[in-house]
Amino acid sequence: MKLILAVTQSGGISKEGKIPWKIKEELAFFKQMTLGKTVIMGRKTYESIGRLLPERNNIIVGKGYSSFNEALQQGLSVEKDGKTVWVIGGTMIAESFQPYITEAFLSVIHDEYDCDLFAPKYILDSLDVINGTSTRSTCAHLLYGQGEKYTVYRCFYTENKEERNFQNLIQSIVTEGVEHNDRTGVGTISIFGSQLQFSLENGKFPMSTLRKCFLKGIFEELMWFLRGQTDSEILSKKGVKIWEGNSTRQALDKAGLSHLKAGDCGAIYSFQWRHWGAKYIDCKTDYSGQGIDQISNLIQEIKTNPFSRRLLLSGWNVEDLKQMCLPPCHTLYQFEVTPANDGGSNYLSCHYYQRSSDILLAGNWNITSASLLVYLLARVCGLRPKKLIVSYGNVHIYNNHRHAVKEYLQRFPFEYPTLDIQGNHENIWDYQFEDITVNNYLHHPQISLGMNA
Repeated sequence: MKLILAVTQSGGISKEGKIPWKIKEELAFFKQMTLGKTVIMGRKTYESIGRLLPERNNIIVGKGYSSFNEALQQGLSVEKDGKTVWVIGGTMIAESFQPYITEAFLSVIHDEYDCDLFAPKYILDSLDVINGTSTRSTCAHLLYGQGEKYTVYRCFYTENKEERNFQNLIQSIVTEGVEHNDRTGVGTISIFGSQLQFSLENGKFPMSTLRKCFLKGIFEELMWFLRGQTDSEILSKKGVKIWEGNSTRQALDKAGLSHLKAGDCGAIYSFQWRHWGAKYIDCKTDYSGQGIDQISNLIQEIKTNPFSRRLLLSGWNVEDLKQMCLPPCHTLYQFEVTPANDGGSNYLSCHYYQRSSDILLAGNWNITSASLLVYLLARVCGLRPKKLIVSYGNVHIYNNHRHAVKEYLQRFPFEYPTLDIQGNHENIWDYQFEDITVNNYLHHPQISLGMNA
């Protein structure tokens, strides 16, 4: 259910049973949001209004009207039909319905008024979050609208437990981590051995809400892998520059790849996924028909032998490690097809192992990329995505990223968005960015982090 409430900056909502301000625009906003919907209010609120709200389904809670349980059941029944239910006040009703409130629209009045009735604690805590005075996150909020005398905030109370676990992993690195020197010379703090799980059912798509996700970059890199491409300029021309740092002249010389031209990443993921065992020459060579095409073989095996325990995709080719500008971080994927018990298509899940994760910069990127891979494989194999599991070896935070830790941990994670894929292409690598649509993506502002190559 949703709560709509007008409050002063200190949380006041009324004086002697009356709203002490009269702001026509804010009343118009209230009407716009609730018209045609179900509204639940307390008896005192109803009596202060003096009438039922027109063109709305009114549910009154109090002596002589509905009991709390009766109102709750009516509201839940309406929501089951896909319709919106608004809790509109007062304090006791807003407090009683707290366990069922998933979001609130708070009109925060700019001027302060003398009030003798205040909003319940969770709303006061929300105001603290909005004002930046809270010591802990109790909700996520977005600026929704503004008037001359008030500002509307949309506050979310449904916690994304999967992304909260991601934050808990960051916290464990901070509290339990060990200091290390590393190949970049920047230094890290890290832990060894962790696991996260994510549901992919019903279109759910694990895409960072703690900072804005560069989905086009994730999509184009994954397609670059699936197409067997190793030239970073292909990505750069599409505005995806994440492989530039590891394929500069200096970086290649440092990696012992002075024979490759700048921009050539060597025998990385892409080459291993599509041409395992072939001899790598350079990023311009045509490798058609050479080596083992793991992606095509995987798709064929999923289609013809779906319940096999050998549905594997590997990037860790020991023989070719010295031919890579960067050895693979996500080294092994295992897929599992499970039977559906609802008469629909079977399910596809993935468990992948990541030997090393720069968790603040690339942790969510890798999770979203792996989720997208599951979605695309499920699409071409006639299955439904079910679950993603990631097991980590070394999970680390670079020393020059530590400034972002506090911001990461204070943010309240929104619910994940959903993903739709259109089109039925013959090959998994034929999909285009325009074929995918993300719905209901809410996120906090970007956190700037540099890549350490």
